Amino acid sequence: MVIKWRELERENNSISEDDLEEIIDYESIGCRLIEGSSYFRGLVAGNFSESYLDCISIKWNPEIFISIIKSIYGCTLDVTPGNFVPLLEGALFFGVETLLLECKAWLSKATSASGISFMLPLDAICEIWSFGLEHAIDFVPELCVMHLARNFMRAISCSSFVNIQYNLLVHCVEHPDLTVDSEKHLAEALLAWLHKNGGLPECSTENKSNRSDILKKVRVSLLLLRFAAGNGEFDSIRIRLTDYTERIDLSGCPQIAPALLLLSMLPCSYNMDYSSSKRIKKFLIKLESLDVHQSPISENVFPTLSFQAVREVDVSNCPGIHLESFIKYLCLSFPSLRTLRASYCSKFRMVALFHLLQNCPLINELHLTADISPANPTKVSTLSTSFDEYHVASRPMFNDSILSSNITKIVLEGRNDITDSDLINISKFCGSLSYLDLKGCTSVTDVGLSKLIYECVNLQSLVVSDTYFGRQSVIALCSDFSHLDGFPGMPNDLKQSSSLAFKLLELQIGDCKNVDGTSLSQLMSHTCMLKCLSLRDTPIADAAFLKFLGSSLERLDVSETVVSSTALAHIIRRNPGLKLLNLSGCRNMCHLESLESYSGCSKGGKLFFDIGRTCILEDAAFGWGFSSFSLEDMEPAIKSLRSITLSLGASLSQYALTLLPRISPLLESVVLNFQVISDSIVKNIVESLPNLQILALCYCLGNLSSISIHLSMPKLRKLKLERVTPWLTNDDLIILTQKCTSLTQLSLSGCILLNSESQQIISRGWPDLVSIHLEECGEVTSYGVSSLFDCWGIEDLLLRHNGRGIQRNFIVDAASKMPMLRKMALDLCDASEGGFDTPNFDERSFLSIVTLARCKRQRCAFNLSNSDACRSVHKDSIVLEWNTKGFRTTIVEERVS
Repeated sequence: MVIKWRELERENNSISEDDLEEIIDYESIGCRLIEGSSYFRGLVAGNFSESYLDCISIKWNPEIFISIIKSIYGCTLDVTPGNFVPLLEGALFFGVETLLLECKAWLSKATSASGISFMLPLDAICEIWSFGLEHAIDFVPELCVMHLARNFMRAISCSSFVNIQYNLLVHCVEHPDLTVDSEKHLAEALLAWLHKNGGLPECSTENKSNRSDILKKVRVSLLLLRFAAGNGEFDSIRIRLTDYTERIDLSGCPQIAPALLLLSMLPCSYNMDYSSSKRIKKFLIKLESLDVHQSPISENVFPTLSFQAVREVDVSNCPGIHLESFIKYLCLSFPSLRTLRASYCSKFRMVALFHLLQNCPLINELHLTADISPANPTKVSTLSTSFDEYHVASRPMFNDSILSSNITKIVLEGRNDITDSDLINISKFCGSLSYLDLKGCTSVTDVGLSKLIYECVNLQSLVVSDTYFGRQSVIALCSDFSHLDGFPGMPNDLKQSSSLAFKLLELQIGDCKNVDGTSLSQLMSHTCMLKCLSLRDTPIADAAFLKFLGSSLERLDVSETVVSSTALAHIIRRNPGLKLLNLSGCRNMCHLESLESYSGCSKGGKLFFDIGRTCILEDAAFGWGFSSFSLEDMEPAIKSLRSITLSLGASLSQYALTLLPRISPLLESVVLNFQVISDSIVKNIVESLPNLQILALCYCLGNLSSISIHLSMPKLRKLKLERVTPWLTNDDLIILTQKCTSLTQLSLSGCILLNSESQQIISRGWPDLVSIHLEECGEVTSYGVSSLFDCWGIEDLLLRHNGRGIQRNFIVDAASKMPMLRKMALDLCDASEGGFDTPNFDERSFLSIVTLARCKRQRCAFNLSNSDACRSVHKDSIVLEWNTKGFRTTIVEERVS
């Protein structure tokens, strides 16, 4: 680029962007350029040889140099993450102060913004930081570190996170504005970075060691129990809370207690001496002794901070948190709270729900899930029930005039402490309620559900599977609501358009035995906009099913029903957006029936051909009627499949099972029940599916050997081997721990060669397990249970028919030594002293469900050599349950877990 010095400068110093290029080549820019650039000022005024030339040549990026000239002439520049460094470099080289100030202003604004759409690209942050550090521009690295610290959660989701410079990462982690949802996310991010960068050939052993020191910045006391390494000083157990924290995730940390929450809400300058610690302890004891509706202690007892940016708090699976007593401080410290997740918090009563909604009116999403009872009367035959109620303070009376809430989503799955009266109170808050999940809540009646439905005029999602949902609730959903404001602009010619059912986007009524065929027929005729429909194990028949006229379905579950393939094909053709399809246990899928009388159905519709031609599935489950030909017909539909389950009735050939990974290379979950398998099939599945996370082989036929389990499965999280590996030994189990290093759920059944040493192999090989199911596994428990206690994070434990050696106090010991344990299933046959001690309310810790199976002796008719030969067969199950109201004992016929 050539610049002419000696031509006269334009009389008018103003310059338009359109004329800029012409001026660079043909007009004089002398005085203005000299005034705006120290480089040219020194060049022209100095004794350089170039100072006496009519023109000079500038070797610089033409586009950037033009932007520099624009800046000198006062033109507005479009600074972006992509051109910031070249502009800043040009401003420094040519000494253009105005451009330097503009770059600084842009970076200050760009790095101070918050939100996912305002985060600078991670690669750009690294480049800008490196340039600023190299050229000693103090404000650049400071702003970059601050921006990265505040947006750390978004940064770790980028694939280029592992390419961040080590020093930048260290400064970011040490920054006071470091914002993470939880210490778990910080630890995982640092470990991923070290894994990628710590083993580089050019890194010396010393450098690697130094780099690993960054892990010391993680507050290990706040990690999940299996990662925690003990408590430290007050600073190390403070939850990271900054002005930019949007989400707090404490889930799965039993060591999290009210004292720690309160400590984290105090200003860092608060003096935490011995007397202050003692005051906090006394305060919390007094706070927990208050009933939830009583006036709490003065808010000025401790100077708690307010974190305005926090929108979501997750304290699920935190047995140490007494959330009821902390509601007031929760609302004061997080005034903008929108979502609260407190699932499996067994001490949280329904009365606290109403107190919470009154004190935190901005909350619009609430999750209070509990484990669904195995003694669900809608699924099992109950022989007897007894209930011991706790003595608690009487419920407060609520004044309708002060009840107002923005709540739009409530998840109360499995909460058997909910009654019809609770639903009436919920209805007082439900002006905006659009999502309601009451799955497994069998303490409420059909009438109670119907009354709630009548009040929920904005309801769009209704999840009531495994409840007493029935005829009354159907009537409520299909009733005329045209007089309400919730139905504006509905066409008068549609009879069903003014019903709640017409507006529903999601309806799950699986296993609701209280609903009959007539009610289902009425309900189907009123639901036209559904995206999710679950009719699992209901009396739905073709005639009723075909009354569904919707065309927006994305998820459909008709498992364990008598719906035929022809009727289903008719529905499939109208719903091309289907992504999830569950047909397990549909006995009529293998019958081709004529349905010409139903809505013009053609005879013998080709279901799987229609699925292949119509849908793009992501999750599918098949049973009766599914064959190798079906797989071929469906091939176009399952290329993006992530999960597949093949159950009883599905009959795929060896060749078809071998083809499955090639047809569906994205599979993450493969469940094979009652299929014919072999080593080659399992080997092909494992080696061809790099993203495999769930593998279940249950009650399958075929000859498997140790080859099948000696394969590397580094991403596998859940493994079920039930009645397929009777030859499994401790040596095989050791190899399995080495090949499946990420396992969190393990289920073994019929592994008769295992013994008591297997416990130690499991606990040492998989310390991160959250679920262990061992049934009829040799002599695993013949000498008691001790090593399994080392799996501190266990939430679900099943031990049945593994040897008569489990000690009498095992349930109490397990509850105290496994602080996350919620569910336990045992068999009285394994009790060394004939039975087990039942823990009281305090001894149970986090435990909410214990199932004890009982057997009886039965004469074996097949043993002809010994007429007195007997065998043990199932008699019944005793289910012990604790909830916020009391202790329930239920005896059911079925074997449940």
